[in-house]
Amino acid sequence: MIYLAKVPLPRCPFEQIHVALYSYFPHAVHGERPYVWSIADGGASILMMSAMRPATTCAEIHVEAGMTYSFDLTYKRVRNSGKDHTPVEISSMPELRERIIKFVGDRGGQIGFVRLDKMRAIECRKGEHRVRLPIVDAAGQVYVTDAEKFEALLAGGGPGTGKAYGCGMWRLPELFEPALVSLTRVAA
Repeated sequence: MIYLAKVPLPRCPFEQIHVALYSYFPHAVHGERPYVWSIADGGASILMMSAMRPATTCAEIHVEAGMTYSFDLTYKRVRNSGKDHTPVEISSMPELRERIIKFVGDRGGQIGFVRLDKMRAIECRKGEHRVRLPIVDAAGQVYVTDAEKFEALLAGGGPGTGKAYGCGMWRLPELFEPALVSLTRVAA
């Protein structure tokens, strides 16, 4: 089971949003991030998804095996290279596509198609330094073969380890839209 919550955008610098979101998970183990997040409503709110129930109003999301869902995500286009795990920016659309297809194939789904566009970078601060995070938007369809594995993918984000700055959260409109409508009714 996965939980989806929609919360107001925290009033903090962009690079500190993830820290503010921890307050919705007071029972989380220190040092582990139990959620993935994405900016919603043109920057007015945050969507959070987790296998752990947040301390706010949330909806339960259930994925069904044998179903095809549309998806979109923002993906950090960096991979580790060699033994020293030096980050290397991926600039090849075919490599990005293959990484997404393999990642999902190992985690309960098959990609019907994936479209990548908008290769760009997020500029932000990390301490005293400016950071450039190369990202790409992806969209497509996924056929779920194993609901439990795919729910774990959704709750943990993917592909890759880069979940900072809202990267990695899979958004599935067929599941999210009804859940968000129910959350709006509860809040009203």
